Amino acid sequence: KDMAGAVAAYTKVTELNPENGDAYLLIGRAQAACGKMAEAVAAYETAMQYGEEAAAKKAELKEDRKKAKKQKKLRNAAVPQEGTGLR
Repeated sequence: KDMAGAVAAYTKVTELNPENGDAYLLIGRAQAACGKMAEAVAAYETAMQYGEEAAAKKAELKEDRKKAKKQKKLRNAAVPQEGTGLR
C-alpha cells in the first residue's frame, strides 16, 4: 500500500476542509503504518479536535499496544535463557 501517497492525498483534503476530522484520522493511520509515530499522534490529536475523539483514541490505543508488544519481545530476546551458558 502507498501510505505516503495516502498521507499526501488526505493532507490535500485537510487543505480544502481544515476541520475534516476523518481526514486527520486517516493521516494518523497512514503515518503509523509508515512508522512515523510522532506524526501519527499529532494527526490523531487534531482528529480529536474535529470530532473524531473516539476513533482517534482507539487508533492510538492500538498503536500503543503494538509498541508494548514489540518492546516486550525485545526485552525477552535480551534476557539470557537458562542452560545456554549466556550470562
